[in-house]
Amino acid sequence: MFWISQNIDRTLEIVVPHWDDFVNKGGYDNVKYPEKVYEDHLIPDEISNKWVKESLIWKYGKWNQYINGNSIPSTQEKAIKKFTDSLNILISLKNLGKPSRCQETLEPFPATSSIFLSHLMFPGFWAIVDQHNVRFLHWVHLQVEKCKIESSSPWDVSKELNEFQSTLANKLHTTKREIDKFMMSFGKKLRRGVEVLNFKNKNRSIVNKIHFKEIDWIIYFPSKGNEGRQLVNFGVAYRDRV
Repeated sequence: MFWISQNIDRTLEIVVPHWDDFVNKGGYDNVKYPEKVYEDHLIPDEISNKWVKESLIWKYGKWNQYINGNSIPSTQEKAIKKFTDSLNILISLKNLGKPSRCQETLEPFPATSSIFLSHLMFPGFWAIVDQHNVRFLHWVHLQVEKCKIESSSPWDVSKELNEFQSTLANKLHTTKREIDKFMMSFGKKLRRGVEVLNFKNKNRSIVNKIHFKEIDWIIYFPSKGNEGRQLVNFGVAYRDRV
């Protein structure tokens, strides 16, 4: 991630206040994602159907339903079955010990689930990919580079996240795991107000909004309008809450 190495001071300027808030107040959902379960499945001694099923149930946020005997969505059950039916592939990957082979080997399987299992086997190479930490990554890039990250495959995103988390962990004197939890927590906040935060990347101006309750639309615009901005940088957005 060339933009990080070239803009590390600016990246830290943006991230540190939110990191300090996370350290002081928390925010990671340890109830939905029990940390001990994650740790127990990290770098497994052996690959088994039980390991695959429990790992993915945790990833899907359904651990408490699972241990209480409740069913999980059928789509997630089907995804788990794809991996348990091909257990030998995962076993061979672990025995081979070459994390770079995960991508080409698991390409036919669901991407984010494949990446998560690869992360558990090789946490130093693959990072967890979910909507929240990806949203956080894109938001930071928008603040630093004033442009969006070009779309790429989930596997490439995992590598970018791994490098990003390693850099932040080193600079903030913490672990990659804590950075991942921080990114997931803050990424959830961005989901509730990403349009507002995006407008702050130019002049740091406060964003105003109007809520049209009859149609349940929220219109966002810079507090000082678009005065002085080029047309391509005009800031207006709406959210259809229905």
